[in-house]
Amino acid sequence: MKANLGLGMLACGATIMASAVAPARAQTELSPARPAYVVYDTGTLGGTVAAGNGINNIGWISGVSTTAAGATHAALWGPGRVIDLGTLGGANSAVEWPVKNNHGLVVGISESATLDPNGEKFSCDPDFIATHGHTCLPFLWQNGTLIALPLLGGNNGFATGINNAGQAVGWAETTLRDPTCVLPQVLQFEAVLWGPGVGQQRVLPPFPGDSTMPVRSSASPGTAAMRSVPSVPGTRCCGRTAAP
Repeated sequence: MKANLGLGMLACGATIMASAVAPARAQTELSPARPAYVVYDTGTLGGTVAAGNGINNIGWISGVSTTAAGATHAALWGPGRVIDLGTLGGANSAVEWPVKNNHGLVVGISESATLDPNGEKFSCDPDFIATHGHTCLPFLWQNGTLIALPLLGGNNGFATGINNAGQAVGWAETTLRDPTCVLPQVLQFEAVLWGPGVGQQRVLPPFPGDSTMPVRSSASPGTAAMRSVPSVPGTRCCGRTAAP
């Protein structure tokens, strides 16, 4: 009798334990895995605001930061440090589009020290950086050196991305005074592919029948991400241009 009672109690205890373990096991199995990442402050160039606009495969972050003097400068963040990429003579610069190059090449835009002879604001001001009446130039940064990318005869340009082959893309002004431009824009500008060699550049024409083609990035050698659209009267785009 006692043996039967003991076995009964044991069976009852096992049943209770099993019923308690089952929900716990189910809860464990259904619980989502905790995300494996760390959030940290990358810092600024002495100012109060900064933004990362792209990150490459080795963890370099490119973007823009304010300085202690209140200017806006292109910036490059690596582990434990932030690099001021400088400017091409003006007060402001920026990296406004994702840069995917893994070999230390960064492209962006910079205000120059030269007043725009046509009084244009181009694509840079006021949407990205203030140019204070100066020209806006596309730049290439490498190993601590900032250089201007060549234009198409005009005064302004905009670089958006560069791939691992050293091919950069963007748009630049030509010498053509286009009557379809909406003031203050005066000169036509077109999509450009720079590189991979120093000083190399070529115009990327829009799709036949269209007149506007922005170039945002160049993912691999010989390719570029583009969007070709018809010209829209009353916009700042004019002629065979790249969208501002």
